Amino acid sequence: LAGKSPQELIAGYLVRPYPAAPTTVVSGSIHAPKDFNGVIFVGLFPSRIPQGRPSSGELLFNQGRFELRWDATHRVGHVLAAAFPLASDVLQYLLPPQECVLVTSSVLVRKAPSADVSPPDLSLRQLSPLDPPILIALPVLLRS
Repeated sequence: LAGKSPQELIAGYLVRPYPAAPTTVVSGSIHAPKDFNGVIFVGLFPSRIPQGRPSSGELLFNQGRFELRWDATHRVGHVLAAAFPLASDVLQYLLPPQECVLVTSSVLVRKAPSADVSPPDLSLRQLSPLDPPILIALPVLLRS
């Protein structure tokens, strides 16, 4: 572990869980404040509350494009993202100061199984008391 940057450590453990059913790819983009320097977790969930593993996810080290695989049989999906500033210790990702956490979300609706979905264009903002809680330890997903 010595001599590796936080990005290398995180990227080395990243596993993208994809559903077994036929999937479509949903591409989108995510924007962060100019001064943001950190990691962005983007996940596709069946509900607005991010409980359990996302059906698909991506880890970004910069704002920009992402791709998620979506079960073709699902009509509604929730893209949720959380961003954390870079930290020298992976444990700091488990309990970051709330004022440092940035979040965003979007609802995807498909009118028919073969219908196209508009690509989500997401902008990260500070976490507010009205946002759903982050119920999963995001860095733990990197190891599983």
